[in-house]
Amino acid sequence: MRPKVRKQRHYKPWLFVMGGLLALGLGGFLAFWGYTALIRPVSSQQVVWEYDQGSLNWSVKSGVAPACNEPLRLEISPVNMSEVVAVGLPGAYRGFNYKAHGGFRMADKTAGKVDVRLPMDANLRSVSRYYESTPGNPYELQYLADFENDCGIAFRFDHLFTLSPELQAVAEKSPPPKKNDTRRDSESEYISVPIKAGTVIATAVGFPSAQNYGFDFGMYDRRQRNEISNNPTWAQLHKTFSAQDYHGICWVTLLPTSDAAAAEAMAKDRNNSNTNKPFHLTSDYCSFAPYRTLDFNDGQPTEG
Repeated sequence: MRPKVRKQRHYKPWLFVMGGLLALGLGGFLAFWGYTALIRPVSSQQVVWEYDQGSLNWSVKSGVAPACNEPLRLEISPVNMSEVVAVGLPGAYRGFNYKAHGGFRMADKTAGKVDVRLPMDANLRSVSRYYESTPGNPYELQYLADFENDCGIAFRFDHLFTLSPELQAVAEKSPPPKKNDTRRDSESEYISVPIKAGTVIATAVGFPSAQNYGFDFGMYDRRQRNEISNNPTWAQLHKTFSAQDYHGICWVTLLPTSDAAAAEAMAKDRNNSNTNKPFHLTSDYCSFAPYRTLDFNDGQPTEG
């Protein structure tokens, strides 16, 4: 998965934020995401997944990965869907940048004060803190958290504004926040903190000063590549960030049944200002979406 420092590649789903970031070399990208430089198992029993840039696949490099529960399903939604007004689909371009994750836009009446929960048992792998601003507004401290369970399912949350005490304690040990830069330095301690499904990991999201309330949510299956990555044209276009793009999945349909129906309806609602053109009805991962990125501009970046 890619670090936030490459901003133009990081989805700002219902936050409507644009801005440039520093360019990041491949070495920094690999280090951030827990590749060889960061993989230091706490014991011989610790399950560690590692991405091989040669074969373009994830595999277990330490421990024994258990089988995931099948069929794959989220035990709980990341947020109360009654407080959501828009859903961003994963696997699409936004602002000329590909977003393997999607996101939730919260109702203004919440003022961004919502409980964000972990949807499945997983291990906290990292928490990054950084400063970011929306146009015409001051920089605000944001948090990004990555989780992974032993069977190979990973989650990313971004634009968390107020963390739970447990995550805040981890965040305080991360490098000091910088503007538009979520990289974790290569000497950061490898962590694995077990957290149960349903645990509140944050209590506020988005950019309060801009009254812009939402957060990013991505889900990735490291056991296998997604279907779209089997298309050679698409795969070549997304090779640089294959660790994330080749493994992103449609979490919308994996939510609890009633929430999945609500999320899908929001994502497809043409009356929503965010779905008023085909780009916003596009997803390379969600089968219910009527368009794929290859349907526009030969799969090259589009405005979205």
